[in-house]
Amino acid sequence: MPTGKKNESITLRPLEREDLPFVHQLDNNASVMRYWFEEPYEAFVELSDLYDKHIHDQLERRFIIENEGTKIGLIELVEINYIHRRAEIGIIIDPAFQGSSLAAANRYRVEWWYLELLEII
Repeated sequence: MPTGKKNESITLRPLEREDLPFVHQLDNNASVMRYWFEEPYEAFVELSDLYDKHIHDQLERRFIIENEGTKIGLIELVEINYIHRRAEIGIIIDPAFQGSSLAAANRYRVEWWYLELLEII
């Protein structure tokens, strides 16, 4: 993993069931979801069902972004194509952390993870 950059406290880990309340909070925030072109009204049971449906789906991967142990966002890779090494990426940063420069300061890490997950590098 790249080293020597400022603010290496950002980590990425797989989404777990216990993260669903955090994701539910993001999914129901109108200011967040307007960038995803989706309605900000999702029932928790619906989110749980989606988690169960896609937990073993190799065409989708979801990760929690943490800063020093605090959840600050979510990264989704969807429509993963391992043959052509492509995927769509979606990033949600909790509004409480937007504007804090955490994402900008760690953009290189996100790009590296994206490439690593697709086995490009």
